[in-house]
Amino acid sequence: MYYISVNSLGSFLTDWVNDTLFGDIITNAATAALESIAAAEWLISLVVDGTGCGVSAVMAARTIENEANCRMTIMLSAFIPCTAKSRSSSA
Repeated sequence: MYYISVNSLGSFLTDWVNDTLFGDIITNAATAALESIAAAEWLISLVVDGTGCGVSAVMAARTIENEANCRMTIMLSAFIPCTAKSRSSSA
């Protein structure tokens, strides 16, 4: 049952959510909303390209034993752009 749900319906739904919902619908809505309030271009890029992937990086950084390295990693990881969520130029 797991194999069937993951490979057939699950694959279709996951692809739709990632590519259509988050790739087009939410991205375009967020861009339009920020442009309508005349937000700065860097802010639009930060919000649309996202920093959500930084959450897992911060959680993983908590395992670093050296406190200074841990804090530096946590502070900087949120500013690394997540290419998994941004649209590729070849698409």
